[in-house]
Parts: sequence; C-alpha cells; structure tokens
Amino acid sequence: MTWKRLLLALAVVAIIAAGAVAAFILSKQRAGRDVQGSSTEEFVTTAAPKPKPPPLQGVEWPTYGFAATRDRVSPYRYRPPFRQVWRFPGRSLLEFPPVVAYGRLFVANNDGTLFAADVRTGKEAWRYDSGRVQAASPAVALNTVIHTFLYRRRSNGARDGEVIAFAAGTGKIRWRHKLPAPSESSPLVLG
Repeated sequence: MTWKRLLLALAVVAIIAAGAVAAFILSKQRAGRDVQGSSTEEFVTTAAPKPKPPPLQGVEWPTYGFAATRDRVSPYRYRPPFRQVWRFPGRSLLEFPPVVAYGRLFVANNDGTLFAADVRTGKEAWRYDSGRVQAASPAVALNTVIHTFLYRRRSNGARDGEVIAFAAGTGKIRWRHKLPAPSESSPLVLG
C-alpha cells in the first residue's frame, strides 16, 4: 500500500512540474509579442512629458543636484568603468559635491576655501579663502560662481552668513551680500 501512495505522490509532482514548465514556456513566447490595445482606456494622457533641457553651453553640472529639482539625475551617459585622471588636494574636508562649468571644477572645503580647478589637469586655477566655514555646493550661471558661507572661523559669537559671487575665470568678486544668519543651503540660480 505504501508503494501505491509513493507512486501516486510522484505522479502528482510530475504533473505539477510539467504544468510549471509549460506555463514558463508560454510566458516566454508571449513576452516577445507586441501588445495591442488602446492607450487611452487604461491610461489618460493629457500632455506629452517635458524633455529635459540640454545643459547650458559650457555648463556641465551647474548646481547641487544638477537641476532646481535637486534630483541628482545626470543627462549624460557616463558609465563605468571609470579611471582616475587626476587628484585634487582639498586641504580640509570636502563634504559637498563640486559643480563643473567653463572648463573648471568649483568646490569648497569645510574651512571655507573655494577652489577652481582645471577639469583636464586638476591644477588649481584660483582660490578664495573666505575666513568662514561653509556647508554647501556652489552654483554657476553666466560665467559667475555663487557660493554661501557661514559664520567666521574665529568669530566672537556672531552667527551671520554671506553670499559671494565670483567671476568664474578669475575668481574676482563681482558682488557680495551679508546674511543675518548662517546659511547651509547651496545656492540655486533661476531665470
């Protein structure tokens, strides 16, 4: 009697396995076919999706997170494997990502020094020591680098901030604006 049960159990397992194999083969055959149907029955489309605008001429990565949405999605098709071309000594913690524009990489260390480095060689083009601490990425627009700085490194308790705009090519200050409080926000240029 136990042999009959064993044979019956093996037959049931064989039937289930054969059914699973047949279902797998059918699903593979169906996956290759075009699906026909209406695009408006299940999904209502009211407007075409907006294409991402191409980067500004000479501006590769203009601000923290690439765009105003700060989504960090690159429009470029760079794929690994990557290789190191050069190394830049930041002299202090480089906590926030750089921006890249006009053939330069712009990055600030936590001690408040803003650097401009040549993207091909990594050589320092210019630097600005703010005397303040910082916690942000710069932004670039119209050949200008804009950066926010926190309070002075050696302050007597004053907790103000500052926004400074630099000429991207030379590092010359174009304008500066004192803030009543420190700002840890990366600047964003719109319009």
